Amino acid sequence: MTFPDGHEDSADTTAVVRAVSISVEGEPVTTTTGPGGVIKLTCLYTGAAMPVGVNWYYGGEEIQFDSTTSINANSLVSEDGAAVTEFQGTMTLMDKTRADDGEYSCSFSMADKQNPSASASVAVVTVTTETCAFAEGGSESATLTCEYEGTAAALSFKMRIPGDSEVEGTLGEFSVNMQTGTYVLSNPTNSNSGNYECVFGLENDLEASATIEFAARTATVSHTPVTETLGVVAGDTITLTCTLDQEEFGLKWYKDDVDFTDFHVESETSTTQVISFDSSASSTGVYKCGATFFSDACPVRKHFKSGAGITLTVSSVSDITPPESQVVTEGETVEFVCRFPDPYTPRTAKRVDWRFGKRPFVENGFYSETGDQISSATVTNAEETGEFVTTLQITSATREAAGEYTCSVTWSAEYLSLGATPATLQVRYVDITPFTNVPLGSSATLACTAVGNVLATITFKDASTDDVITPETQADSTEDSVVTTTRSVIFAPEAEGRSVVCSAEWGSVENTGSDTARVNVLKFDEAQMEDTVWAASGTVVRQKCVYNTMIRDAAGNPLLDDDERKIYAATSSAWEYYDEDTTSWIAIAGNEDYRSGSSYQTNDGVKTSELFVGPVTSEHTVRCVISITAGDHLVAGTLTSSGLTVSEASATMSFEKPDLPVTGESVTMVCSTTGPGSGGEPTFSFVSGGEEFPTGTYYIKSAPDPTVTSTSETEFTAKLEIMVERPSILMGGHTVSCEVLFDGGLKVESTAEQLDAYFDCAGTTMRDVLLMDNDIETYTDVTYSAKQADGSTVATSTCKDGQNALLKEISGVAEHSATCSATTAQWTPPRLLGCRPISNINFIKIAQVIDLTDSGIENVCNDQADAELTEDKIIEYLTSTTSQVCGARLVVPCLVANDGTCVISDTVGDNGCEFDSVSQRLTVFVTVNLTPPLTSTSTARSKTSLAADDKLKFWSCDESAPQSRSVRLNRLFESSPIETDIMAAGNNTGFISISDADTVPIEDRSTTVSMLNIILMIGGIMLAAIIIFTVTIIARRRSIKSNSLKVEVFPGRLVISDA
Repeated sequence: MTFPDGHEDSADTTAVVRAVSISVEGEPVTTTTGPGGVIKLTCLYTGAAMPVGVNWYYGGEEIQFDSTTSINANSLVSEDGAAVTEFQGTMTLMDKTRADDGEYSCSFSMADKQNPSASASVAVVTVTTETCAFAEGGSESATLTCEYEGTAAALSFKMRIPGDSEVEGTLGEFSVNMQTGTYVLSNPTNSNSGNYECVFGLENDLEASATIEFAARTATVSHTPVTETLGVVAGDTITLTCTLDQEEFGLKWYKDDVDFTDFHVESETSTTQVISFDSSASSTGVYKCGATFFSDACPVRKHFKSGAGITLTVSSVSDITPPESQVVTEGETVEFVCRFPDPYTPRTAKRVDWRFGKRPFVENGFYSETGDQISSATVTNAEETGEFVTTLQITSATREAAGEYTCSVTWSAEYLSLGATPATLQVRYVDITPFTNVPLGSSATLACTAVGNVLATITFKDASTDDVITPETQADSTEDSVVTTTRSVIFAPEAEGRSVVCSAEWGSVENTGSDTARVNVLKFDEAQMEDTVWAASGTVVRQKCVYNTMIRDAAGNPLLDDDERKIYAATSSAWEYYDEDTTSWIAIAGNEDYRSGSSYQTNDGVKTSELFVGPVTSEHTVRCVISITAGDHLVAGTLTSSGLTVSEASATMSFEKPDLPVTGESVTMVCSTTGPGSGGEPTFSFVSGGEEFPTGTYYIKSAPDPTVTSTSETEFTAKLEIMVERPSILMGGHTVSCEVLFDGGLKVESTAEQLDAYFDCAGTTMRDVLLMDNDIETYTDVTYSAKQADGSTVATSTCKDGQNALLKEISGVAEHSATCSATTAQWTPPRLLGCRPISNINFIKIAQVIDLTDSGIENVCNDQADAELTEDKIIEYLTSTTSQVCGARLVVPCLVANDGTCVISDTVGDNGCEFDSVSQRLTVFVTVNLTPPLTSTSTARSKTSLAADDKLKFWSCDESAPQSRSVRLNRLFESSPIETDIMAAGNNTGFISISDADTVPIEDRSTTVSMLNIILMIGGIMLAAIIIFTVTIIARRRSIKSNSLKVEVFPGRLVISDA
């Protein structure tokens, strides 16, 4: 600091910054109810130092706190050690009114006495209203009023209604610190009930408000039809309904605003009550109802009642003429007349009400609750002086129309009604059990009931014949003047049923007939059943029972249930069979010949029960027993069928033929059958091996179709004549059976019978088969026997007289014979020896045949064979003079002796081998030259015949060489030859066998005989083989895969493959 004199001086000082703020909660302070409002102020200090305390002032005077109506509280807001201290003081003043508004301040006491302070103006206003407001429903309006008190006028008034929406109200003038706000509800109802808030708008956008609980309740009295005025006749029952718009306490009735309790409560809920009372002259008045409203928010009870109510006027009239009760017969016309006094004539606003019991007249009659018309009727009305007349005419009385009829009239302007005493209609009628259903053979009961005012005489008659039927039972009863007469008839109807009517007579009243009653019969439908069912032997066949289960009505039509579905009888079926031993019917249970099948039913009620019988081996008789369960319109009973037969259909095959038929002879095939003949003659056919017969071996000689004859309705015989074309015995013959097809599809087949066609050994063709020596007839006589019993023929050769014959030399007898078999077409022995003149024998050929079947060898005795089995090797080994194992010199007696009487020929072709790839037979042969020639065949045989087990061995000759042949092939080589033959020849003669003819087997034949055997064995496949071979050759020529083929023929098959 610099002074004027230039002197300067300085000092240090500290600046203290402190802040105080004050706030008022809930400004303005609003008093709604009770002693006053609450003033609450909060003072907040902010600074570096901590205040010592807080003091509060109103109008400059310090406020003293009593902890009850005036409370203060101090608290540190900031945390300890914070750089800035926040300290808060709060003051709460209770029960303050408008007189307590003004300026309030707070002051914080500091240690340095520099006390910061703050002040605030507080306005205190009062809004008052009733806690609960109530209005009766039906009133035109309800006004909600709120009072405002304050130092300054309110600027606006509005009402917050339930749902939080706001509507403008009416704000009154401000006078003497008072102001009024109002809100009007038009036509208040329960829907307007809820919390309402009066809101006064003040300066600075402040508001002051108070809450009102508002409730509106309505009670309504009603009558059906809806009316406010009701006119009735004394004695009529009045029914009134009180309806509250919300459940309340203490529902009450009023008559002329006085409590009314003389009634009966018909029904009630939480918000409604229905009452009734019988009217009298004193019942005239105005009827209202009401209740009491209160709640927690509105504890003061508020009573409310309905507005206008119902005005009741009761009239008493005693000179009504009611209708008269009547008794009529069903179908007659009925008239009821009612006469009423009519003080209001000529007024026409009337409503006439005719009732049958409680059912009103509607347009053209009376109807049931289900809408069915009870009776057809008309109503006519007429006005006469001082009287009103109404007439009900029932055009045709029905039994359902019997009962009470009432009439009443209502004058609609006054709602005044008059009712007459009820009249009773009694209708006489006759009723009969309309229909029933019974099993055939069971009894039906029909009851006829006559209803009237006196006992009736009842008569039953057959509807078809008009015959009177005498009733067997009766029963009578009387109730409420209605007399019921009942009579019943019991009878067993015929198969077609029966129709019955009944009539009744009540004293002098003419007879009245009933509808026709029908007894329907449940029975077997024999047209769909078969008395006899035929079955093929060993098969299972179905027998069936067919019967009717449809329940029918009086017209014979199917009876329907409530869902329009047909109704059927409940049935069960059982089967029985007739036992011949006990002559009785026995249930099928446990008998393996019978099995119950299915039961099924058509929509028309035709039910079928099945029984399966078999396997059928004899005739069976069965029957079915149907049990019918009782039901509505159905009598229980049993249906038992007649005996139903299951018969065995059969066929027998036979032949009319020679014992051993041969080519050219006739055979008649005969088929005899037993089966159903209802469809006429059955169809016959003869079969063999599944194909129609005859074919191939036979042909039909007679007409192309069998000839059929019958000995009875069920027995038939068919014959067909055929001719033998060639033998069949060698191929096994034929098994022939006959098949019979009856009308309806039944098919039976006979047991197959054997039919063989034999060879005619006596014929020249078979003689040609016999192999004989060349020129046999030159030196030999051959004779043939007649055909033997077994079909065979014997050929015998004898030397002609004077001939020095070989035959004698060989056999030692004068003749040689061979027998032809009719079954094999073979001669035994196959060669018939002839006679030869004795000549020199220069050469002997020894031949042996080896069977190589299944050896697997394909090439032997040719260039393609293995080394040891080529033709050259075989010849080498057969003619060897050095081998110690192989060769003819080791087994041929004259070569073994080596005495110079024989030597192996070296001529080409005399030694060698032949292989037949078809029969798989290998023939090896060696020729020996005799020196000198012999003249005796026996000597030639002794020098050249091999011992029994000797072999012309040509295999395994080199013991040092490895053996490459299979074990199987070696075994075949080592086994005995199947044939050894010794043949002799001279210089100028061919070779002839000098072996004993009886020992030469069938395989020893010429090429012709061998081929004949092959043809007989595999002839059936040869044509196919040729075709396949030809096609294959053509195909192979087009192929580049192979240049050669291998063809193998086996019994029953041909194999062609690449070589």
